[in-house]
Amino acid sequence: MKKNRLELRDLTAEQKRQWVRVTRACNNQCLFCHDIENQNNLPVPFAEIIWNLAEGRRSGAERVVISGGEPTVNPRIFEIIKQAKKMGYKHVQIITNGRMLAYGDFGRKLKNAGLDEITFSLHSHLKGPFEKITRVKGSYIQSMRGLSNALKLNFIVSVDIVINKLNFKKLKETLEFFIKMGVFEFDLLYLIPFGNAWKNKDALF
Repeated sequence: MKKNRLELRDLTAEQKRQWVRVTRACNNQCLFCHDIENQNNLPVPFAEIIWNLAEGRRSGAERVVISGGEPTVNPRIFEIIKQAKKMGYKHVQIITNGRMLAYGDFGRKLKNAGLDEITFSLHSHLKGPFEKITRVKGSYIQSMRGLSNALKLNFIVSVDIVINKLNFKKLKETLEFFIKMGVFEFDLLYLIPFGNAWKNKDALF
């Protein structure tokens, strides 16, 4: 009997996941970055990444979530995804700001490497608040182009939104904007007061 979308989502949620950090660098400078104290602008050593992937398989994980920092800035990201598939992971997911997917055939290379799902961290549909949050000029256009490219390539796509003072009044419009683009899964995240979020609390809370 064919399972519907909700049943498949519930089954997916029950699958054991292995989270693997592949870099301690990011091409954004988010106002509320919770990971800032763990970053050193370097990729995680490849041998450590492979060990963590293997550890997940030894513990029975069938899904892997690749994270950072910004995982797409690791120069060996395609190789990492291929290795995950070779080890037997049935589902490979990445969490990204999407900027690298704006370039050339980057998204297709991710697809060819075996990537199944992309979670985009996109905290507004408006350029002004978006770039106030990322603190990088031009990041809005790149991220939106990256999201559009991922949807065209038929990845499973979701969007994470950290709710804060700069975006909460337009949250409904933000969701409607991404739904019109073709996104139907969202995580609305609570702002945690540590890292950059604590340093910039007056601008965010």
